[in-house]
Amino acid sequence: MPLTLLGLYLLIRGAWRWLRGKEGIFEGKATYAGIGVAILVVGAGTTALPPLLTPLDWDRYYMYPVIFVSLSVAISLGWIASHWRQLVALYTES
Repeated sequence: MPLTLLGLYLLIRGAWRWLRGKEGIFEGKATYAGIGVAILVVGAGTTALPPLLTPLDWDRYYMYPVIFVSLSVAISLGWIASHWRQLVALYTES
């Protein structure tokens, strides 16, 4: 759950920064500029819209949230890996 929340936070922050004209999720990496917006739009479109548009209870609709959560966890692990030295220095300095 914490990794999912961190990934979702990073996506929302990256989308907000991109919409304001700044960079994306990872600071200093211009190649990731619009990834937060794209993932949030596609994730919301594939997770929320199909179950709302049909009364059927199909198992395939439960796969989209699992993929979205897995993607959020992967983004948070990537962020932790890229900021590992800064996180360790933050907690070891006293």
